[in-house]
Amino acid sequence: MSKPDRGTATRCVHPGPGRSKPFDVLAEPLFQTSTFSFPRFSDLDRYLEDPTSHHLYTRYENPTTDTLQSALADLEGTESALALGSGMAAISTALLAGLEHGDHVIFMQDTYGGTQELARSWLPRLGIETTRVAEATPDAFEAARRENTRLVYLESPTNPVLKIVDLTAVSDWASGHGLTTLIDNTIAGPMTQRPHDLGIDVVLHSATKILGGHSDLLAGAICGRSEYLRRCRETLRVFGAVIDPFVASQLIRSLKTLPLRNEHINASALRVARYLEARPEVERVHYPFLESHAQHAVARRQMSGGGCLVSFSLGDDLERVRRFVDALQVFTHAASLGSAESLVSVPVTMSHYHVPREQRLQMGVTDGLVRLSVGLEDVNDLEADLERALAS
Repeated sequence: MSKPDRGTATRCVHPGPGRSKPFDVLAEPLFQTSTFSFPRFSDLDRYLEDPTSHHLYTRYENPTTDTLQSALADLEGTESALALGSGMAAISTALLAGLEHGDHVIFMQDTYGGTQELARSWLPRLGIETTRVAEATPDAFEAARRENTRLVYLESPTNPVLKIVDLTAVSDWASGHGLTTLIDNTIAGPMTQRPHDLGIDVVLHSATKILGGHSDLLAGAICGRSEYLRRCRETLRVFGAVIDPFVASQLIRSLKTLPLRNEHINASALRVARYLEARPEVERVHYPFLESHAQHAVARRQMSGGGCLVSFSLGDDLERVRRFVDALQVFTHAASLGSAESLVSVPVTMSHYHVPREQRLQMGVTDGLVRLSVGLEDVNDLEADLERALAS
C-alpha cells in the first residue's frame, strides 16, 4: 500500500516521507542542533548544487522540521509546506513573500486581530496598499480589485462570530483574474476543512491551536504550491522566524492524536452549541453546523465538522458576562483555542480589545459576546458548568 493511499489517521501516526531512522528508533528523532558538519569539502560542493543532499543550518533546514513540513503538506493536500515560529510569523511571511512595493492586497473585514494590525499599520509602511471589505463575496472583492491587486486574504470560519466564506466561489473569481488567494484555516484545521481542495492557493495556520492541541507550544504553518513556498522560504531565511526543532518534534507528536481530538471536539462543540441555543438566557448562538446559522449550507458543503469554537450573546451587558465567566469551573478563562482544555474568553476584553468599537460592532463583536473553545473534557461536565454559570 503506497502512503498516499493510506487513511488520514494512519498518515498522522506515520508522518513524513517514510525514510529510515537512525538506530531504528520508533519515535521521530529530534535533531536539536543549530548547524550541521561537512566531513569532506565535496559534501559542501554537492549541497551547493543540490540543497536536498545535506543540511547546512537549522535556520535553513532541519530533519525534524522537514518531517513536520511533509506531514503538514500531506494533511492540507498541498505540494509543499513551511513550519514557522508562530501563527503571525506564518501570516506575515506568506504576505511578504507575495507582495512588493506598489502592490495591493484585499482583506476581508473579519480577520484575526494581529492580521488586522499588520494590514493597517505595517504593510503601508512598505508601500503596500490594502483594502478591507465587509462581505467576503466575489462581488465585494471585484468592487475592491485594482490593476495592482495581487492577493486576496480570507479567514473561514471567522473569529469570533464564525462567519463562513464560500471558498469555491471566491477561488473561482480570483483565479479568473490571476490573483492568489490566502486563507487562515486555524479555526477549522486540516481535519475539518481543506481549502486547497476548494481552489485556495495558500493555507495558513497558527499551529499553536488545534494542530498543537495542548497549550504548550507556539508555531505556524504555510501550505501551498511549491513555487509560492519557495518564496516563503527565502523570506523566512531573511526575517528568521524559524521554528525550533524541539517544537517541531512536539507538533509531530501532537499530529498523531489530531484525528481523535478533532472528532471529539467537533461532536462536543455541536452538542454545546445546541444546548446553549435552547437556553432562555442566551440571545443568539454562533456555530456553523447549527441549522440556524446563516451560512449553514455552505459550511456543511465545505467542512466535515463545525470546529471547536462556539460563541453566543448574553445581551449587551459586560458586567453580566463577567459574572458568568467568574462562575465557570471547568471552562478556563484564557486566550487561544483548540486545546485539550475548554477555554472561555470575552472578545471585547481579549482578542478584540484594541479593535475600535465601531469596527467591532460591524463584525458582530458586542460587549455581551462570549467565545468558548470546546476541549476534550466530558461534554456532560461542560454542559453542567455552563448551566451553573448561566444560573448565576
